[in-house]
Amino acid sequence: KAEGLDADIVAADFYQLGLGEPRAIAASHGQGCLDLIDLVLQGVEPGKAPADDISAIRVAVIGRPKVGKSTLVNRLIGEERVIASEVPGTTRDSILVPFTRDGRDFILVDTAGVRRRAKVQDPVERASVARTLQAIAESHVVVMTLDAHDLIGDQDASVLGQALERGRVIVIAVNKWDGIPSDQ
Repeated sequence: KAEGLDADIVAADFYQLGLGEPRAIAASHGQGCLDLIDLVLQGVEPGKAPADDISAIRVAVIGRPKVGKSTLVNRLIGEERVIASEVPGTTRDSILVPFTRDGRDFILVDTAGVRRRAKVQDPVERASVARTLQAIAESHVVVMTLDAHDLIGDQDASVLGQALERGRVIVIAVNKWDGIPSDQ
């Protein structure tokens, strides 16, 4: 959520993480999203997806509930294709969003938010989490979406660990920059 802010100032603190060059985006306005997707997919060639014979590049957008996964998916494709709501748990199933960019076929997978296992009591939510983990297994690229207001938790690390174990390309997307003081 870097809308209206100097991108260099917004990204400055993230250089110390040593994860490469940070990119400031504003998912709800689409600012910087197309450049980000070009950068992320640079050099990725379509091939057979792990779970089927579709040659599209599969990109799973994962993270906790209410971090902006659905909003990011909508901005990346440039239209309101999935429901983005203030109500937690709106996305209960993995939603496949096919699109073509520069002659390449892609499938964005908007997933349900993943909370710590101890907090998940509802069987429907358990099934949603299982489908999110399946989306990771079937993807080429995993975009871990984080809320800039929250710390990275054990659950985030655990889910990222599963993506790493499967050899997936991982992109960290830090969202919801508005309201963050510049000294943070």
